[in-house]
Amino acid sequence: MQQVSTAGSNSSSTWEDSMSLLRFLRLGIIAAALLAAVPASAQPICLAAWESWANPDNGTVLLSCPNGGRIYSIDFASYGTPNPVPDDYNPYHPYSQSNSTLEPVCDDLSAISLGECNSAISIDVLEADCLGESSCEVEASNDVFGDPCSGTYKRLYVVATCVPTDANQCKKGGWQAYGIFKNQGDCVSFVKTGGKNEPGKNVK
Repeated sequence: MQQVSTAGSNSSSTWEDSMSLLRFLRLGIIAAALLAAVPASAQPICLAAWESWANPDNGTVLLSCPNGGRIYSIDFASYGTPNPVPDDYNPYHPYSQSNSTLEPVCDDLSAISLGECNSAISIDVLEADCLGESSCEVEASNDVFGDPCSGTYKRLYVVATCVPTDANQCKKGGWQAYGIFKNQGDCVSFVKTGGKNEPGKNVK
């Protein structure tokens, strides 16, 4: 019985597998390079603070735009008990505010939402103090927002969007820092029209 040699087919299969691996690695390198080209600030500004009287060291939010931009919109603001709830948080115990960290709150913007307690003027306060400014500081307190839930230790979450004030801030990749423009031309068009051409709607 004649034996069929498989050496050629095995060599071909090995070569094809090697080429597939090289293509996969090349795509991974390209993807990594594209991600590295986008500034870390290419996302809305997100900040959180504890009720100031219970935790004065962490009782204000300081919004500051990248590249000398200005605050364009307040996308979310809630003084009360917004979600997500911080670890070890006790709404009736002030010491939980000193022991817990609010930093993880902004890790996932999709998780931020209104809780059971919310000051109805939260967005109004932030818009009045911050819109059009390059930076602003707002205290998380009943004096500023009123008391939406008496006897509960509250916190303030804010998400805002910044835009450039000068066309030069759009150049050399600067448009990417704002996270709302499709390309440099979209960014320049927004600036040149004083905001009449809205972000993402000027691309031809």
